[in-house]
Amino acid sequence: MPEIRLIDENGKQLGVMPTDAAIERARYMGIDVIEVAGNAKPPVCRLGDFGKYQYHQNKKLRKQKAHSKTGEIKAVRIGLGTAKHDLEMRFQLAKKFMSKGQRVKVELKLVGRQKGQIDLAREKIEAFLELFGKGNLKIIQPLKRNPRGMEIIIDKVT
Repeated sequence: MPEIRLIDENGKQLGVMPTDAAIERARYMGIDVIEVAGNAKPPVCRLGDFGKYQYHQNKKLRKQKAHSKTGEIKAVRIGLGTAKHDLEMRFQLAKKFMSKGQRVKVELKLVGRQKGQIDLAREKIEAFLELFGKGNLKIIQPLKRNPRGMEIIIDKVT
């Protein structure tokens, strides 16, 4: 890097200057030269305390991670013998999860001879999904069969 664009601690641009001059200026002031945008032409650097800069970057990252927890998946299990009222209770639970921004995996567990009754299983899941109403649901992962039964991942329409 023969030249860099330098910004001081207060955000004021000091202009384009040789890298050596910027480092010398930082040493004189007792602070660091921090590369902010290395892909720019010329690269953008800032004068400041590197530890403080790192702290603020980590703080931003933690804040982003806290907001990205909405991708968490909650599971709601139903069976072929699940009664209508129990389905409605599971529906309320799924609705609560989705209102918090979480995705819901609807699992239909099949045991023994039930594994041969795929049509009934599909109907049961469709009956559960109909409780949400048309247009209020986004299917993230379509209905698929797994060794324990069937599952589908849903989310609310945003």
